[in-house]
Amino acid sequence: MDKKTVEGLIFYFENSAELDPGIQDQTLEVLDAVLAMIEEAEAAAAKKRKSPNKSGVLQIDEETGKIVGEYATQKEALAAINKEGKSGIGDALNGRTKTHRAYGYLWYFKDEYDEYVKSSK
Repeated sequence: MDKKTVEGLIFYFENSAELDPGIQDQTLEVLDAVLAMIEEAEAAAAKKRKSPNKSGVLQIDEETGKIVGEYATQKEALAAINKEGKSGIGDALNGRTKTHRAYGYLWYFKDEYDEYVKSSK
C-alpha cells in the first residue's frame, strides 16, 4: 500500500459518519501507524547512499561531451582504461571532485547524464 492510498483511507475514515466510533478510532490508529511506517521508510531511503552500481557508469570525452564508454560498474570502467586499485572514477561519480573528471574523462552515473547535458549547455 502506498502513502497516497493510506492518506485517502485516513481521510475517508475521518469523515465517515456511517461507522461505529469504536471501529473508526481503531481503524484510524492502524492507518496512522501504517502511514508513519511508510514515512520512516521513505526517510531512510532518502538518506541511503546511492548505490554505485545502480544505473551504470558513463565515460564522456571532455572535449566533445560525447559518451565514449558505458559500463555496468566502476570496476569494469577501470579495467577498460587499464587502471587498477582505488577508483578515481568513484570520486568523480560521487561528487568528491567538483568537475567529475578522472583519468582524462568525465564520469557520470547513467541516470545523472540528462542533468549533465542540461548543465553543459
